Amino acid sequence: MKIALIGCTAKKRDECCKAIDMYSPSPLFKGRIKYCKEENITHMYILSAKYGLLEPNDIIEPYNCNLNKTNREYRQEWNKKVLNKLKDKTNIDIDEFILLAGSEYTKNLKKYLKNTENPVEGLGIGKQLHFFNNYSSEDNFVAAIKLRNKNELSKIPDKIGYYKWWAKKEDFNYICERLYVNYDDIKDDVEVKNNYYGLYVGIAANESVRARINWHVNDIHSKSRVENGTLSTFRQSISSIVVENQYDKDSTNEFIDKLNVEYFTLEYPIKSVEAKEELHNIERNLLINNLYLLNIQENKHPKSKPIKKRLKYLRKISKEI
Repeated sequence: MKIALIGCTAKKRDECCKAIDMYSPSPLFKGRIKYCKEENITHMYILSAKYGLLEPNDIIEPYNCNLNKTNREYRQEWNKKVLNKLKDKTNIDIDEFILLAGSEYTKNLKKYLKNTENPVEGLGIGKQLHFFNNYSSEDNFVAAIKLRNKNELSKIPDKIGYYKWWAKKEDFNYICERLYVNYDDIKDDVEVKNNYYGLYVGIAANESVRARINWHVNDIHSKSRVENGTLSTFRQSISSIVVENQYDKDSTNEFIDKLNVEYFTLEYPIKSVEAKEELHNIERNLLINNLYLLNIQENKHPKSKPIKKRLKYLRKISKEI
């Protein structure tokens, strides 16, 4: 039998509730639960720094405790208590345990559990979020050219979320060349999926992700929009790099049609405080853990500075033509 051991998170509700609801404000916790659903793992327990081993429907109070910040004696007693409960509720010699928690919560337990697996072992928080949100989501990876058709565009949910733009290797290399980037210097920092290379990540909190992607793909791209600065920032960058001319709508469309876009939706109301907070956290994590060549705002990746400088220069001269 497969059993998931899911780590608690710092982000919690501020009221007494079921354990599975207590940590639901956390994107990471929700990603772990999503993974369990995708894998049809119905047996799960939550590893709580305060309460030890919890069943999803156990009622608990909010608390402020991080196992990483406790002393050695506390952790030893915590591990002993959790292991004893696992022995009562499972067969630690036969059952397969899926570890979805930080190493401090699982490293001692692994000594006693015969069959363990951690699908995100060694990944930082940002890459874990990407893994969970991306897991079993092939339907949300779309060729941009298809989205010029309204019927195809309407298949994107009318919900808030975030999205990524991807390029084939030859097109990614061309952008690298125009931005004076040596691919060998950045290859370990670029996100790669199905032989596509990540170019840009964006969020949609004040409108639906469908509307945001439509703005990128089907923007009117008129002279006035270029002059007023209301042209999609993504299109500004593409036109500036490809032809050094932001007014060249056709060449911009031609290049965008070579790309793919991937989208992810969240269950929050449009313009809600929760939506903005969660999406900004996701964006920050993705930008610090991956180098997206076309992101300027909020891009604090260690290798992004000279790339942003070059892109800003290209955008400036391509608008002054």
